[in-house]
Amino acid sequence: MKKRDPVFWRKETTLAVHCLRLMLERHGHMASQHSYLVQEALGLSYSQAHRKVRGEAPWTLDELAVVAEHFGEPLRDILKPAEDYKFEEATLLSGGRGLPCQVVIGKQVEPPYRGMVVLSLGGSLVVVPGDGIKGTDPSAREARELKIGAMLPISGGPAAVQCEALIGNSVSFPCEEPIVAVNTTHGFVIAAPQAVKDPAWRAYTVLQLTVSRPRLVAQAEPPEPPEVCED
Repeated sequence: MKKRDPVFWRKETTLAVHCLRLMLERHGHMASQHSYLVQEALGLSYSQAHRKVRGEAPWTLDELAVVAEHFGEPLRDILKPAEDYKFEEATLLSGGRGLPCQVVIGKQVEPPYRGMVVLSLGGSLVVVPGDGIKGTDPSAREARELKIGAMLPISGGPAAVQCEALIGNSVSFPCEEPIVAVNTTHGFVIAAPQAVKDPAWRAYTVLQLTVSRPRLVAQAEPPEPPEVCED
């Protein structure tokens, strides 16, 4: 199976996808339907539409206007959520550890909690998997976007590139994601799922990957990358 290269992202594309998702959810469409709906609205192939929905291909204002018209909404209404698109500092509780992250907070949510959820604890924001919350928490809100710092290993040596990743829900192995963010003992590492040897490690889908300032990080004791399974 051919490996996909990591994609480098732009803020404008992230905002467009964010606004599109909110609009489609307002119309009652689940995430699994979004690519088909964009395919129909823009007359694209499924593959092309899916890349746009995942943020792997850029959007133009004309394309957003066409989708807006398809659903009977003015373009300005689709773009309105971009005004509130702001990352806030938080702590991601993962694998028994607290890791720094940034989160775009969404609407208030109620049990049963799904996906990633933001809680307010002692005046600080904490992000946790929704299925791990016991009972009801009145502070619970949707984690609309979640950004973490990670290491992208360079094959062939003990070096890695520092990057930022927008991550989604936690995943179980085996999975069909092209790359995942794995919470190792040295922090998050971006890796292919088939390279993860220990299925007990907490891993998350990677929605977007950014290397804003490419810089190699070489260490005497390099980050512990997920080991390749032996067939």
